[in-house]
Amino acid sequence: MDFSFDLTGICAMSPALPDTVSFLSWAEGDGAFPVKEGRGKSPLVPGMLSRRLLPGDLLAVAAMLSLERLAGLPDAAVFASMTGETPRCVRMLRSVRDTGGVSPAEFSGSVHNSPSGYYSMISGCHASSSSLAGGADTVIAGLSECVSELYGLGRGSVHAVFYENSLPGSLVNVPEGFHGPYAAALSLRRGGGIRLRDDEVAGADGPGLLRLLMRKYPELLKEKTAGACDA
Repeated sequence: MDFSFDLTGICAMSPALPDTVSFLSWAEGDGAFPVKEGRGKSPLVPGMLSRRLLPGDLLAVAAMLSLERLAGLPDAAVFASMTGETPRCVRMLRSVRDTGGVSPAEFSGSVHNSPSGYYSMISGCHASSSSLAGGADTVIAGLSECVSELYGLGRGSVHAVFYENSLPGSLVNVPEGFHGPYAAALSLRRGGGIRLRDDEVAGADGPGLLRLLMRKYPELLKEKTAGACDA
């Protein structure tokens, strides 16, 4: 499957690359993705809610909120993450082991679509929202969902965020080359400004997708980051 769309905005961030400009600067090079533990922060996410979110979830919500500065509210939103709430679920399992129960707040935030729900509440965006995972092909799954929304359902715009949390390696097998936490959000419309083949995207994560786009369309990405949409 090939992917064709117009890019109208981009926002990316991680603890080591806290704004889109630095993220794309990394993507221009050949170095390994700089992994750094931390939560990051955003003035767009209320403090009390920010403390409840996992680091990757916070980055995902902040990136989607920031993207609205460039492109407005979307007609559909896509949240794509291989890890999702895995760290929270591991914490819950440990809590069951140690105390026999889990906190209601932990339980309510343990579902895969919790970041999309928090985004909707903060932004007031009541558009269609999808939350998905596809293992090593999560980026392909996310782009396929965007194509379905744009061309199958006729949505005018789709905002998609590809994000990950760090994984607790003691209980979960961490895939080779895994990066987290980070978030990379794109604003997409129907068009042919960007064309990607599925074999180009296969196995890529969010940083890998941005590196691919920077190598194929560097001037376009820099243009759509102008005035930057950083939190």
